[in-house]
Amino acid sequence: MKHGDLSFDSILRAAEQFTQDYPFLRARGRPPSYSEALVLAMRLFRALNRYSWRQIVAIAQQQGISAPSYSTLYYRATRVTEERWKQFLQWVTQHLLQGRPIEALLADSAD
Repeated sequence: MKHGDLSFDSILRAAEQFTQDYPFLRARGRPPSYSEALVLAMRLFRALNRYSWRQIVAIAQQQGISAPSYSTLYYRATRVTEERWKQFLQWVTQHLLQGRPIEALLADSAD
């Protein structure tokens, strides 16, 4: 599957389903203002389309989604553990892509 084949809306719905199936239990602190599903969806859509953090926030806002500021999004996205990120990517591959691999996903630590 090419990176441009998935819409932000479809990725967000998949992320919401993933977080319902596999909830992340927070041990402490106040509940986050923005859902983990939104953060995961924005991070994946950003990676697939090679957008900047500012661009992905603007895209979400254009679609009427209450999105975090780019600095908040960056903070939350970088706090997702590698294990959780891999679990989400595997789930997306199995459920959203019906087992087809994501061809253009590249992990870059230079965020």
